[in-house]
Amino acid sequence: MKPLHMKLSKASSISSHSASWLFSLGTLLSRITGFLREMMLARIFGGSVILDAFYVAYRIPHLLRDLLAEGALGSSLTKNYAQAHEDSPHHATHLAMGTLIVIFAVTSVLTALGILFCEPLVSIMTMYGDQDHHTLRHTAESLTAWLFPLMAFSALASVFSGILAHQRRFLLISLSPVLCNLGTLVGLLMIGPWLTAQLSQPIFGLSGLVFGLAIGTLAGGLLQLLALAMPNFTNLWRHRNHLSIHSLFNLKSSHFRVFKESLPMVIAGGVAQLQIIIATNFATSLSAGTVSWLHLSFRLFQLPVGLFAVAKATVILPTLAAHLSTHSSLDSRKLTQELGSLLWIMGFCMCVTLITGTHIVELIYHSGAFSAYDTAMTAAALKAYSWGMMGYALMKVLLSYYYAAEKTHWVLWLAIATLILSTTSHVLWLDMYGHVGMAAVTSITLSIQAAILIGLIYYKQPKQEWRYLTHCFIFALLAGTLAHLSIMIIELSLPSPFHHMWFNDSHESILQFKLKAAVTIITKSAIILAVFVTLYRLTQRTF
Repeated sequence: MKPLHMKLSKASSISSHSASWLFSLGTLLSRITGFLREMMLARIFGGSVILDAFYVAYRIPHLLRDLLAEGALGSSLTKNYAQAHEDSPHHATHLAMGTLIVIFAVTSVLTALGILFCEPLVSIMTMYGDQDHHTLRHTAESLTAWLFPLMAFSALASVFSGILAHQRRFLLISLSPVLCNLGTLVGLLMIGPWLTAQLSQPIFGLSGLVFGLAIGTLAGGLLQLLALAMPNFTNLWRHRNHLSIHSLFNLKSSHFRVFKESLPMVIAGGVAQLQIIIATNFATSLSAGTVSWLHLSFRLFQLPVGLFAVAKATVILPTLAAHLSTHSSLDSRKLTQELGSLLWIMGFCMCVTLITGTHIVELIYHSGAFSAYDTAMTAAALKAYSWGMMGYALMKVLLSYYYAAEKTHWVLWLAIATLILSTTSHVLWLDMYGHVGMAAVTSITLSIQAAILIGLIYYKQPKQEWRYLTHCFIFALLAGTLAHLSIMIIELSLPSPFHHMWFNDSHESILQFKLKAAVTIITKSAIILAVFVTLYRLTQRTF
């Protein structure tokens, strides 16, 4: 008869594969609605001070959301909830309920403080700003006061996501952001125009359109929380009377273990987001629209990472936690194979983004108030971000391993070091390279961090596994180089092969412009995919 951990490993391997694809599917749908939201924002406001102010205000309460949604508290709860559930489902429910109550109390206080002190918070975010300074700060302060409750909604949502992850309801987790995105769209396209038509004066210092945007975004965050809470809320509510004030705030209680474990990972898991905060601060000293260019390009950069790396990381964590609770050994070769396949996938995505980045931005954002100049600046930042795509993706999966191995302090110190490096680099490169330099700094520091995290894991592992990862990395880069050369040869040998044969540039409509960009992206991506698949099949035969 097979041992329990062997059965667990085989079953979890099969279910993890399908769950990962379900999570990717849900993430794809949520990202599509997210891009619809960004498209409409760019179309209506363009690269303007108003859009910069919205992103500054949106970023302040969402710093916590970014740190929690893809790691930190949710991942720590998933791990501890899974271990507690192995001992007693009743104990696991108490753990979740205690965590929820404490989170609600803490975030309610923080939200009230954030609303009261929104002016100094915005000042910190824009301390270097000099472009339309009064408009930027005034709009950002008013928006921050309205959007700050999103912090509490997101923190509570992360707890419910952790419970759902243990229950392997990954599709619901990945689909929940759709409600948040739809709320923003309703506020922008329906509530805002209605308020503009009804009222002639600004509301709380905001135009009717911007105020409608804030209300819709806030409502979307609340709907996302309700969607995640409903499957387990009734069961958790039944246990509310079993918790006393003493047990809730007892530092030795199980739910405080969740906070203790998540604290270092709040910093480590959110390095990319913290770098964006720093970049936002410095970006306000540049021309109007810089904050928007960086935000929109980073959203595109996150898409493949969310589809593949975050899916793997979210799905693999409950499995790693279950292995840990049964004291069974983790198959390091399986982890190596997961990382190797991720390198190939992200190498392909990186190559597509570098080669077709300008066309991607044209297809998604270029229309209305979003000018050709905004498109060029956003595309430049996207290409700079793209070089860190492999590192960012690897980090998402590696952090799940460090959670399971309970080595979060290693990641904490590494995160602090990379944050210091990135901040110093921003100071040195800002005047010389502008917002493109900021994006490049993010790519470099993410890649360095991923390389060190891999080195710490595989320091004492067999050389065969080192060789496999190195093999995947080198040949993924080689495939990207060959794909780029292939496209260059085709472009040189044929007269404008990708779009001019179908369209007349001198009299094209916006629909033709978008269709031309789409045809170019699809054609070049097909060539890149053919090169990657061919080289992958050839090289995998040796391992």
